[in-house]
Amino acid sequence: LGYQSTSNRVNHAGSIVKNKSFQLQRSAPPVIQKNAIKMSILKNLTDNAKRDRQAFTLNSARKTAALATAKVKKEAVTQRHSIKEQLNPKLQEEIRKLQYRKDFSTPLTLGF
Repeated sequence: LGYQSTSNRVNHAGSIVKNKSFQLQRSAPPVIQKNAIKMSILKNLTDNAKRDRQAFTLNSARKTAALATAKVKKEAVTQRHSIKEQLNPKLQEEIRKLQYRKDFSTPLTLGF
């Protein structure tokens, strides 16, 4: 039976019957059936674990990206402030003078 089932043979009608692996699986001893069930359960578990791991990886990647974006935005703001603070002191003085003149120029000209 073992040799016949794995090779093609001709049935009574004369047509070729492919190997009977499916019938062998169905009529397999209980131990083999039990092992097959165990294997299918294990496969489902590993598939689920793989899916969970992928979802976790995706979520952690999203979190990382969000944190990186926030960090970059914060960095940009602090850089902007530090650039304003680091302006050349003379330039800052000029800006203050111009600001002062601008604030007081209109009433003075109106006085004349």
